[in-house]
Amino acid sequence: MTKFWITLCILSFSALTYAQDTGIVKGIITDHEYNNEPLAFATVILKGQDLQTETDLKGAFQLEDILPGKYVLQMSFLGYQTVLNPIIVKEDEETEISISLKALQISQSEIDPSRDKKAGKT
Repeated sequence: MTKFWITLCILSFSALTYAQDTGIVKGIITDHEYNNEPLAFATVILKGQDLQTETDLKGAFQLEDILPGKYVLQMSFLGYQTVLNPIIVKEDEETEISISLKALQISQSEIDPSRDKKAGKT
């Protein structure tokens, strides 16, 4: 019976030392141009780490098991301005982010460069 308790204590101790306290980053990304409607399938990257996800249909995302520290969260969507947001992740805490992405402003000459030549511009 003593061997059982010794084994149990060793296993419990090793499990506790193996587990690291991590944090969670979660949030919502919305569309600035359309009354802050949720932006589905936007990309969320934790720069400097191998963590990436996409928003769901409600614009929500979550990244888990992040070691405490300072990071930059990159949020992007095709046709919208990419946002870089510095964050601090604390152990056993959730860091919440709410971002509204703005659409890129594209001029007609960027779409059709020959348009400037037709108008007499060089």
